[in-house]
Amino acid sequence: AVCLKDLNETRGMGISAVVCADASCYGANFASEQLMKHLAEMLRSISEHIRIRAVTTSSFPVAECLRHMNNNLKIRASEGMHLMSVRQLDFTQHLFNGYYIGNEGVRDLDEIERMRKWCDDNSKSLHIVPNNSCLYCCPYYIYHGNVQSHLQDVVLAQNDPDKPVDRTAPCEQLLAKPENKVKILQGMW
Repeated sequence: AVCLKDLNETRGMGISAVVCADASCYGANFASEQLMKHLAEMLRSISEHIRIRAVTTSSFPVAECLRHMNNNLKIRASEGMHLMSVRQLDFTQHLFNGYYIGNEGVRDLDEIERMRKWCDDNSKSLHIVPNNSCLYCCPYYIYHGNVQSHLQDVVLAQNDPDKPVDRTAPCEQLLAKPENKVKILQGMW
């Protein structure tokens, strides 16, 4: 209730939201009517409390569904797609109005300049997340996304409550050691 109250107050201030629909795996529902109905209901529910400026996703079926739901909605390619070149933007221009540069690409200023020009020439927007709290060039990124996507299924499938499944991603295990905390700072600007 507090979150909804806060959202309602920010709406009154003219603030809008960028909604993240960025699961890396939707299982058997990846392109189902059920997923699309859930997405539509989620956006309707959120929009009751705050204006939605854009939705980010790395799912092509979700992007396509959003495009059909609302032609005026800005659909942005998530930084989880690891977009770091003009070629990648060009491949997906039919789906997205904007792009988040992949975590590994936010330091390549020459390529960012080329991407910016391409976006300007194609009426697209370009964005970065400079502090995404992920390891720079994280080798666990996709695995971690899948763990998060299937967390509920893992809990439900767990057969022996006395032997819990370790659902901690390897990057979280790495960062649990105090001497490795500096690695998270190395991934930021």
